[in-house]
Amino acid sequence: MAPPSLNEVLLAQRFNEIRQAKELLLPYAQWSAEAFVADRDAVDAAKYRLLMGIEACAQVCSHIISRVTGQSPDSVPSCFETLAQIGVIPRDLALRLVQMARFRNILVHRYQTVDNLQVHRLLQSGLADWEAFIGYVQAYMRGQSDASATE
Repeated sequence: MAPPSLNEVLLAQRFNEIRQAKELLLPYAQWSAEAFVADRDAVDAAKYRLLMGIEACAQVCSHIISRVTGQSPDSVPSCFETLAQIGVIPRDLALRLVQMARFRNILVHRYQTVDNLQVHRLLQSGLADWEAFIGYVQAYMRGQSDASATE
C-alpha cells in the first residue's frame, strides 16, 4: 500500500530532534544507576531530553495517523497502537513506545512521583527504540514497510 501524502520536511525535522535527544542522552545511559540518581542536574537534564525525544516521536505518529485516518489520535499512547494496527511499526515496538508515552504523561502531568531509577532504566533500554521507530517510519514513507515482523 502506498503511504499517504506526508510532510517529509516536518518528519525529517522530527527525526533530527529524536536523534539529537538520543545523542544527548546516551552518555547518561553509561552512568551507573547510583551515580545517575545522585546527580540531580543529570536527572533533570535526562528527564527533559526524554520528554523532547518522546514528544518528537509522538508528533511523527500523530502526523501519520492524521494523514492515514483523517483524524487525530485520542492520546499519545493510542497513537503508537494505531501505527501498529495500520502496519507502520511492529506491535512489540508499539508496546514499548506506549510505555514511553505513558512515562511522558507522568513527567508532564506529574500524576505520581517519578522514580529516577526508572529514568535510568529507560535510558539504558529505550533509546534504541527511537532509532527503530525512525527506520520503520522511513521504510513506510518509501512504501517498503514490513512492520508485520517482530523485532
